[in-house]
Amino acid sequence: LFQMGEHRDAARKEMRKRQKASRGLHGLDEAGVDAAHALLEQAQARIVMPAMSRPMDMFLRETRLENTFLTMPQQRNTAGRIFGGFLMRRAYELARSTAHIFGGRRP
Repeated sequence: LFQMGEHRDAARKEMRKRQKASRGLHGLDEAGVDAAHALLEQAQARIVMPAMSRPMDMFLRETRLENTFLTMPQQRNTAGRIFGGFLMRRAYELARSTAHIFGGRRP
């Protein structure tokens, strides 16, 4: 029983070590990491010289929308916290609006 626990701990430590070595790219194999680095190299022109990039290129952070919403008592549960379904609906509406703005037409 103790040997199984030690084996599991050793495997967990090895996995943590591999995750740190992959620079935060968790769950990717070697081909996935190489593809991510290739995409990063392609984006260097946009990062370093934005005026020289193609006009349709944009960063993901440029497509983000933010929304502030004041909740009323009817959107809260008995513990005084917001209902999960209400929060999910608001997240869906914001995602749909972002897709509409980014795509240029209704999703």
